[in-house]
Amino acid sequence: MSAPGLTRPDLTTHSQTDKAFGVAPCTYLDVLALDADLTAFEKSLPPQYELLVDGRNRVQFASPPSLTEMRAALVHFSLSAEFVRLHRPFLGESLFSAPPRGDGLDWRARC
Repeated sequence: MSAPGLTRPDLTTHSQTDKAFGVAPCTYLDVLALDADLTAFEKSLPPQYELLVDGRNRVQFASPPSLTEMRAALVHFSLSAEFVRLHRPFLGESLFSAPPRGDGLDWRARC
């Protein structure tokens, strides 16, 4: 059962998979649109699913972690995996086909 007011993550990722890895070819602009959808979903999570980080950018859990903290970690881990999976074909292409630039553009802008 999902939390109230949330889209089920499995339906979101199924939709992402169909659009990005379906029969029809996908452009990087399509990938950026799907990335924006995932980012919007991540930002729509309730405050209970925010992961608290310390000054060294490490996640802070209670000892022992609560069930909500474990669920939040799993949701964020799954979202991170989807971001990597979504960008992977284009990231490899960008890293190996484009010469390094010193113009300050990140890898998303180079694709």
